[in-house]
Amino acid sequence: MPVLPKFDPNRHIHGALPEGEVFYPLPKVFPVAEILTPKVEECPTVNPFLLVIVVTHANQSKHRNSIRRTWGKPSNFQKVALRTAMPWWVIFSMGTEDGTEESIREEQKAHGDILQGDFVDHESEETRKTMQAFKWIAEHLPASCRPSFILKTECSIFVNTPVLTKWITEHFSQSLATYVGKLIRDDVPIRDLRSSLYVPEHDYIRDVFPSFIQGPSYLLSMDVVTAMAALFRQITPIAMEDAYIGLLAEKLGQAPKNEDKFKVTDRPQNVCHYLEMMMMRVRKATVHHQIFNVVNHRDPTCTGPRDL
Repeated sequence: MPVLPKFDPNRHIHGALPEGEVFYPLPKVFPVAEILTPKVEECPTVNPFLLVIVVTHANQSKHRNSIRRTWGKPSNFQKVALRTAMPWWVIFSMGTEDGTEESIREEQKAHGDILQGDFVDHESEETRKTMQAFKWIAEHLPASCRPSFILKTECSIFVNTPVLTKWITEHFSQSLATYVGKLIRDDVPIRDLRSSLYVPEHDYIRDVFPSFIQGPSYLLSMDVVTAMAALFRQITPIAMEDAYIGLLAEKLGQAPKNEDKFKVTDRPQNVCHYLEMMMMRVRKATVHHQIFNVVNHRDPTCTGPRDL
C-alpha cells in the first residue's frame, strides 16, 4: 500500500514528497511565503468587529462569490437591524492549485479579500491555511483594524452573521480569553496512513487529545489568536486542524467553552428555522443564496425571532 504524502508546512520547499523522503524538523518551520494578502483598507472602521476566516480551496470560486453576495457583507442585508449588532469582514485563506493562478489574481483584484500562501493545496493542509491566517492577523493588521473576535469556518458553511454577531454582543461583555464552539472530549489521533488527517506518533505521541472545539467553525478573541500565532514554532502542526488549535489552547491554558449553537448541521426542511440557526452546511454554492433569501427577507409566515 503506498504511503500518502504527509502534512508538511515546508511542502513549498520540498515538494509533495512521500513520508520518509522529507526531513521534518520538530517543531516544523513556519511560516510560508504569502502570494496574495487581503486589502486592509477593506477593514471595518468601527470597533468592535468580527473577522471571519473562511478556509477554502483555490478552485472553489463559486462558493466564495456566493458568500460575497450573501452573508459575507453587511451591506447585502436589506434591514439595518440585521447588520448593526456588530460589523464583520470576511477573508479567504487558501493555498495554490495548478490552473487557477490567473483567475485567483483577477478575483483578488476585484475583491481584495484573499490570503494565499505559497504551498500546494491538499486535504491535509487545513491546518496551514488556518495558521497563515492567524499569523497575518497577528502580525500585519494595523491598530485601526484589530478585530475583537475571529470566527474560523469554511466555504461550505452558511454563517447567519446577524444571528452570530447579536449572540456575541449578548454573551461577551469584553473580548478577552474566548475559545468557543462545539466541544469535543477524549478524541484520538488518526493513525491510519490512508487518511489525509493522519497523525504520526513522532508528531503527537499521546493517545488522546485534550478537549478542543470541533471544526469547521469556532470563535476566538483577538488576544487568543495573537497568543496562538506566537506558539506555532513550539507546537508541531498536525493535519487534524481543530485538534491542533486545541493543542495551542492547552499550551496557553485557555479552556475551550462549549456552545451548542456552533454545531453545524444540514439546513432543515422548515425554512423558518433558518432565522435562528447560527450555521448550516451547504453542499452547493447556490444554497448560500437560498438560505440568505429567507434570512434577509424574513418570511412573514415564520414565527421566529423578530428583534433582529
